[in-house]
Amino acid sequence: MGKICIISDIHSNIHALNIFLEHIEKKYNTIDYILNLGDFIQDGPKPCEVFDKVINDKRFITIIGNKEYELINNNFDECVFFDEGESHELWTLKKLGVDRINKIKQLPLYKSIELYGKKFFMIHSDYEYQNTFGDTSLTNVIIESSLEKFSTKEAMLNINNHDYLLIAENHIECLENHETFKVIQPGSLSSLDDNTIKFVILDINEHEENINFKNLKSDSYEVVMQCIDENVPDPYNNIYTNKIKKDIYDVSITPKYDVDIVPVDWSFFPLIIKKFIKESKFAHISCWSNEIELINEIRSNLNIVKETEVNLSQKQILFELRVDEKIESILTNNFLNENKLKWFNIYFYLNENMEYPYFICEHNGFEIRIFDLNSNNLDFIQSVSKNDTINISLY
Repeated sequence: MGKICIISDIHSNIHALNIFLEHIEKKYNTIDYILNLGDFIQDGPKPCEVFDKVINDKRFITIIGNKEYELINNNFDECVFFDEGESHELWTLKKLGVDRINKIKQLPLYKSIELYGKKFFMIHSDYEYQNTFGDTSLTNVIIESSLEKFSTKEAMLNINNHDYLLIAENHIECLENHETFKVIQPGSLSSLDDNTIKFVILDINEHEENINFKNLKSDSYEVVMQCIDENVPDPYNNIYTNKIKKDIYDVSITPKYDVDIVPVDWSFFPLIIKKFIKESKFAHISCWSNEIELINEIRSNLNIVKETEVNLSQKQILFELRVDEKIESILTNNFLNENKLKWFNIYFYLNENMEYPYFICEHNGFEIRIFDLNSNNLDFIQSVSKNDTINISLY
């Protein structure tokens, strides 16, 4: 029998791809197949190098993702919203050239394949194509929520006839067992957020199959410097530039996924509060005027300097407070409401003029922003808040 690698979302990151290939060649010299679920070009500095390596390596079995579909169908906005210059997509098209683009057009949107006596169904996503593809020959590419049937305009394929359904959805690592098949999501091979290369090794023998999720470390700074050297247009205006090393940082912490599907792990929040509140003299906390329990908690426990009602579309109450042990206890011991932060916002100040906050937790339950961090404080934030449910962005 044999071993199969399952990967996705290389995103033109030749640095991560090389680390992955060197690792599997050194540790697993018997791997004959690498199933690539798409999004292997775009959003990175080396589309040509990644394309050539993937296409010319006979171990790769590749389908396209939404990023490839955008390019081959010109399904993108050519203008650049924030600054002058060409879009990231146009830059990628010019880099790839006509021959490579024509080869991409020959790659399938999905693929059914049999290896080592097991049937695999490969598709980049179970939902993206619904809105992306429009009136093409493959409209309505949908896997129903039950994951029991896969339907297209041209064919009807029953997932139950396969042993594995392979999906690359939202860069999530996931294994699900269904009645007649397993769903594997391998995660992203190229994650600049946590410097992690994610992939799956599937070991198939006569008696059993072993599914192993693997992680390797990479260096996002090296990729960022490649982006700068190649003058890569930043597709999201901060994916590269916010990782350049500097003296002062602003941080945004947000959910990585739909919070209704993957709840946020907020366990890091009290640790952040405890660190920054020790350096603070004053704070202000805002809440909606209809949050009676929260208002009573503040009024009955905290050292209020000033209370102000703010008339917006919905009334808010702003409490200016002196920092003491009670405020730390309330902010850190009882800070969630239905798995979201219950405070509308929290500002910490170093002095009583309360004009220039150095810590801001500002959100509708799901965002934290912290300003003017030095490198030591940034390291602390990143170390305590590492988990798979959040994104940490620097700007």
